[in-house]
Amino acid sequence: MQALTIGKGRMKITIDLSRRWKDDYIAGRLVLTTPSKKMTAKEALTRFRRSVGQWLANTEVGKAAWEDSHRDFNCGDFRENDVAKDPEFRRFLVANGLTSAQVERFEAEDCGAEWDDVMEPEGD
Repeated sequence: MQALTIGKGRMKITIDLSRRWKDDYIAGRLVLTTPSKKMTAKEALTRFRRSVGQWLANTEVGKAAWEDSHRDFNCGDFRENDVAKDPEFRRFLVANGLTSAQVERFEAEDCGAEWDDVMEPEGD
């Protein structure tokens, strides 16, 4: 997670995302913009999830996206459905105290490294 002040009291929060699926490794980030420097990343993420949930439950496009995702809507579905540009989603986002949200995907090679990989001492 990275937080960066971007002027006029606004803050951009970046949350890294990764997923292993079958033989594929997917990496990306969720970028949320808040109108206040006082909002934590956890609070921003909660507000984002609430906004998505409201969009899924209360709009025809959202309901269709929920069904199309086999009731497993995630950040990949958010990006593929271009939800960030939907005016109805933006209305929920602003009502929940966020300015913008987007999911970026980037190519990353899975080199087999994990956070908890043990690095053992080696002798000469």
